[in-house]
Amino acid sequence: MDIDRPEPELLEHLVVEFSEHGRRAADFLKSAQVLFGLDPDLVPRLANAIAYCIREAMKAIPASQDLGNSSTWKRASRDVVSAKERYVESKDLPGEDAGGALANVMAKIDDLTLIHRQEGVHKQRLIAVMVNRTGALPVAAGTTPVHAYQQLLDGLDNAVHGKVSLSEAGHLWSEAITLLRQLFLPPRNPQD
Repeated sequence: MDIDRPEPELLEHLVVEFSEHGRRAADFLKSAQVLFGLDPDLVPRLANAIAYCIREAMKAIPASQDLGNSSTWKRASRDVVSAKERYVESKDLPGEDAGGALANVMAKIDDLTLIHRQEGVHKQRLIAVMVNRTGALPVAAGTTPVHAYQQLLDGLDNAVHGKVSLSEAGHLWSEAITLLRQLFLPPRNPQD
């Protein structure tokens, strides 16, 4: 399959700007390129493997930004587990408030649900990347690449875990390379 290849300066720039995260992204992009050259009749789930490499490349860049909120998820999930354990311990003991313990479990699950509903962590991290690069939050028109990036990640997640054709993987590849160019390559001088 003939695919659009990223410029070497794009791959180099990812490494320079994002260090190990950029190297991870570049390595997965190179791996995806190689996979496109394989015979799909000889490699089961080739398109899924390509989608996986693209997804990992695209997730590596936002992962370079530590939002410091991973503890929120851990704390909320531990709270659910602790509330469940208290409920299990209290439900069969005389004089214990099993109904209250069950209500506490449900409340902790609701707290965890709120975390799930918050804006995606990859989207938050990509915005952080843009803020670090430009020194300002993107204005409404400037968030288009952020939304496109998140939609691409959603599509890649579906492709990795579902059925995807080689043609669809090629389309995801094209979207990824276009976004990476848009976000991380300086504009070309028309006189070059």
